[in-house]
Amino acid sequence: MPQTESFNDEGWSYAKRIGFRFAFSYLALYLFLCRFIESDLNLETGFGFAPGGKFVAAAYAKTWAPVVVWTGKHILHLSRRLAYSPDGNADGIFGYVQLVCFALIAVIATIVWTLADRKSTGYRQLYAWLRIVLRYALAFSMLSYGMIKVIPIQFPAPSLIDLLTPHGDYSPFWLLWTFMGYSTAYTIFSGAAEVLAGALLLFRRTTSLGALVAFAVLLNVGMLDFCYDVPEKLDVIFLLLMAIILLAPDLGRLANVLVLNRPTSPAMVPIPPASRRMRIARVGAKALVITYMIVTTVMAPQKIKAFYSPHSPLYGIYDVDEFTRNGELLPPLTTDATRWRKVVFLTTDETYVEQMDDSWNDLDTSYDNAAKKVTLVFKSGKTTNKSAFAYSQPDRDHMVLNGSLGNDSITVKLKRFDESKFDLVKSKFRWINGFP
Repeated sequence: MPQTESFNDEGWSYAKRIGFRFAFSYLALYLFLCRFIESDLNLETGFGFAPGGKFVAAAYAKTWAPVVVWTGKHILHLSRRLAYSPDGNADGIFGYVQLVCFALIAVIATIVWTLADRKSTGYRQLYAWLRIVLRYALAFSMLSYGMIKVIPIQFPAPSLIDLLTPHGDYSPFWLLWTFMGYSTAYTIFSGAAEVLAGALLLFRRTTSLGALVAFAVLLNVGMLDFCYDVPEKLDVIFLLLMAIILLAPDLGRLANVLVLNRPTSPAMVPIPPASRRMRIARVGAKALVITYMIVTTVMAPQKIKAFYSPHSPLYGIYDVDEFTRNGELLPPLTTDATRWRKVVFLTTDETYVEQMDDSWNDLDTSYDNAAKKVTLVFKSGKTTNKSAFAYSQPDRDHMVLNGSLGNDSITVKLKRFDESKFDLVKSKFRWINGFP
């Protein structure tokens, strides 16, 4: 069984003590400001559940964010505009400057710590507490990322617009999102691996196994982020670093077993010493933290799902059979930039119109179902034009829109396209599959 590591602080070299002070200071800043406030509490997206979350987010924006902006402008002399976004900063310039701020503050903290603490010859107990915080922070992240895949919210199935978009028009990011969203089973599988890593990290005895699983999962996620230009590269790098730090004490033992075929000794588990009362308090605190993690990571996908608009009552892809403007029937000429080719009713607040020149308009939309009216908002530069259309449906596959567009009266006859004809939709799993 695992052995308890001694907390005798003798034997740390001067360079090791300096390195630990810097690493501890840097990680403390990162864990609190990036993992805890920005990510784990999800304050920036409005999906957090912590009491007082809005107050903490507002305080963060008023106190810390200006420090990052000031550093970018006055120390790094950046010419680009630098601003904090409450909706997340990912790999933006704000995120990179923030890391520079962490490094500068950690250097100052290391100098002050070194001058103030000249007697200590090691920090094994502080290191043990740091490992506990790291594994819980990594566990929370793995559970959070995993549950929005196990409860498949992160990668939605390809939408009607995705089905119509030419492959070459996809950004690498959206290509990945569509690829993941196509297979719910694969999405759940990848999320289950992340949840497994998070669950294993919650306990001392399985920390190394959890860190190994997390490293493997995060390495794959990191490659996807880098190769498909997903703006979460900084995040995954630090999560990988956390997994490596947790694995570091066992690398020699793992090498003996997996590579060198040598026997190895039991792990030396660093457990901070504590009184009986402190141990009971620790168990209680652990139970509360794990409960919070489970509740929030299960509830977050449901809260995110409620954020998305439901399908339009007219949901579907429609080809324009006839387009009449001011009583004149317009022929389907590709040189006519005003005639419509397709209409895609997507959600209750979003509709897409394709023009004859292949351009698309993404239109804000609202419905009056009782009056059978739909209002589409056309934008051209700074000009906004709201157009109300009455709709009628002679049968399931046809629709007629009557209304005005600017100063013109418009009548549009639509025929529904059967989206089940797309190969991506109709393709099913096959055990015997000689051809893709």
